[in-house]
Amino acid sequence: LFLSIDNIMKDTEKHHIEIRAIGIGIPGPLDAQTGVVRHPPKFEGWEDVPLGKIIHERYKLPVWIENDANVGVLAEKWHGGGKDLKNFVYILVNEGIGAGAVIDNELYQGAYDYVGEIGHTLFYDHGKFRYLEDISGVDILIKRARSQGLNIKNVKDISDLLQTNDKVACSIVKEIASWIGAAVIDVIHIIGPEAVFIGGKMAVLGDALIQPIRGIVSMYLFGDQEVDVRLSEISEDAVAIGAAIYATTKWLEKKSTERVPVKRR
Repeated sequence: LFLSIDNIMKDTEKHHIEIRAIGIGIPGPLDAQTGVVRHPPKFEGWEDVPLGKIIHERYKLPVWIENDANVGVLAEKWHGGGKDLKNFVYILVNEGIGAGAVIDNELYQGAYDYVGEIGHTLFYDHGKFRYLEDISGVDILIKRARSQGLNIKNVKDISDLLQTNDKVACSIVKEIASWIGAAVIDVIHIIGPEAVFIGGKMAVLGDALIQPIRGIVSMYLFGDQEVDVRLSEISEDAVAIGAAIYATTKWLEKKSTERVPVKRR
């Protein structure tokens, strides 16, 4: 993380750009108010890490952290397919799976920092309840592909196999997409969005991912409403873009509330 920020700092110095704040999107659970990352299930060794304080002390700048899916939905609102939508959901599919929601043009954050954690939706699989991200995360996809003899290193390798219509790869992706589709239909029924955008590392799988998800939604959608389910067009950069938007917004809010000294004559 330090290396990435250091590189950005050097680049902005070259172009004479001044950085006023730092925003970070990171998997939850976390405490956005105090800048503490609690215990992300798939971040080994991260427990009650005061990330905001650590970054602030190193760079001497205001720091705001927020759930990665929440900042992802902000990026979708400002620079993606959600520009003209009032109500939509952005689902970030990485090793963990999370959702950010915009409701009435505002980021929905709920009363606690567990909002949007659809990766912890429960499914009954092979005789026991399991979390969605433990049967459908990127790490699970790669593990299953390798267990069935596919020589792959990452999700991009699986995408390449899909281009050759590899039957094993297609079958695994379809099953995992169906699990995700089941979670998407639950989100639609609870929130009632105009659209659902699928982003994150798994979005590189393209039609092989989105078509089974759409199929589940079409089959089980309650009512006659139309919900646009599609891949995010800014999936690779959504978290970084959204974190910048979030930090900028928070910095402007902070500045607007600071009292300006009145000069006396």
